[in-house]
Amino acid sequence: MKHLRVSWPEQLEVNDLLSNDMAARCITLHVPVGTKELYAHAEGWKLFGKIVEGNDIEGDVDGNGVVDDDDRALLVKIIMGEVQPDEATLKRADVNNDTCINAADLVTVINIITNEDK
Repeated sequence: MKHLRVSWPEQLEVNDLLSNDMAARCITLHVPVGTKELYAHAEGWKLFGKIVEGNDIEGDVDGNGVVDDDDRALLVKIIMGEVQPDEATLKRADVNNDTCINAADLVTVINIITNEDK
């Protein structure tokens, strides 16, 4: 498991959610907007390596919940001007959040895909 999404505005008590602390450090926890700090300080939940607000997954350009070759292909088409994306897709396409959609975003997506295959 690489991502865990929760929709509870308040954290549930977790005792044995994961087999060990090291496993939690490798998982990105997606929490509702406005609750990151609550989860970051809550017992059990604070063990997660990365906590992000919202359901966006870094590199998931098409927004289907998975980072894969479809995201890479869509990003290439956006960069080449072959696709005119909507605002939500534009936001997801700016993977490195530098306000420019370019080869740096593409490299990031490729790195994510490559690392998830390992």
